[in-house]
Amino acid sequence: MHLDLPTIALLAGVAIVAFLLGRASARRRDTDLVSAQLAARPVTPPTDLREAVLGLLALNRRIEAIKLYRVRTNVGLAEAKVAVEAIEAGGFPAAGTPSPPPPASSGDLAAQAGSLKARGLTIQAIKVVREQTGMSLKDAKDFVDRL
Repeated sequence: MHLDLPTIALLAGVAIVAFLLGRASARRRDTDLVSAQLAARPVTPPTDLREAVLGLLALNRRIEAIKLYRVRTNVGLAEAKVAVEAIEAGGFPAAGTPSPPPPASSGDLAAQAGSLKARGLTIQAIKVVREQTGMSLKDAKDFVDRL
């Protein structure tokens, strides 16, 4: 049996496509197995922040642990990351973590953000609003835009 070059190239292409589809299918099955295992063990965060963070870390969910710490303590990303690492190492950073500043009254915040905006520092104004209120980026931008 004699095969010409285009036929060989076509067969090689079909073999490569079949191989890649098989690998993608196997990877999808592995992901489905992990998802099924996680769904079988529902994670209900306890009220204690340290226990909740440790529970997420035990499930290899570091990013979710950092997010949880940020939401519950109103600290920045860097502070939350350091705090979660301290919790993982066996400590609890509550005493060493700076407490969030008290929220400014809306009049003070509006005046401060308005002053920054008037000087052409709109991005800094948005940052100040986000830091003091915990607003999302869109909400803080809308607030500053209305000033």
